[in-house]
Amino acid sequence: MINYTGKARRVEKNGLDLEDLCKKICEELELTDGDSTYYSYVDILMSETEGESTFYVEAKGELYEVFDVEEESIPEAVITPIEDGLFSFKASVQPGYEELCTVLEYNL
Repeated sequence: MINYTGKARRVEKNGLDLEDLCKKICEELELTDGDSTYYSYVDILMSETEGESTFYVEAKGELYEVFDVEEESIPEAVITPIEDGLFSFKASVQPGYEELCTVLEYNL
């Protein structure tokens, strides 16, 4: 198991639906699908930021920016609200980005 701590902040939609919000962020980050066949801007954003110091997770129709991720020794997954839309987390998962995303998607 690898243990992670970090923060996840809900991204404000400002009247945009999830797809348009992800498109806006992709454009700001200059992310494109290149030759790939992504199904949506949500897929592009999550796939193209995978493994970066800041990445994105979609959970229950909301988009979260995940950052300050570090490995740490902890016993379980804990998500704690810090302020409106900002959470800290500690998660014990199998190695791999997808495992961490799954834990975050389930618990946010």
